[in-house]
Amino acid sequence: MFSLRLKEIREEHHLSQRAFAQIFGISPSTVGMWESGRREPDFDMIRRIADRFNVSTDYLIGHKENTALGFDEFTYAMYEEGKTLTADHKKTLLEMAKFFRRQQREQGKV
Repeated sequence: MFSLRLKEIREEHHLSQRAFAQIFGISPSTVGMWESGRREPDFDMIRRIADRFNVSTDYLIGHKENTALGFDEFTYAMYEEGKTLTADHKKTLLEMAKFFRRQQREQGKV
């Protein structure tokens, strides 16, 4: 699972294997071996990768689906979907969320 998640993260950030390797002071061939599953990094490197890309180590090794630290499933989905929304759409979603929050307060549900 690590190999798939690593490649996914690298590609999401538009990094070549060479650019990724430079960030962590390793060789591009090491990145290639990690992504092909022939080798795996040590725990310290997994932690460094997780910290750099704001994901959990559990996500990197396949224990959790949500990548962003502290995000529940809904928040993560909004984060992912929001990447492709226009500024106006984001503003509308935020206004809707605030509306629903006010409604809940008025009904004493929050």
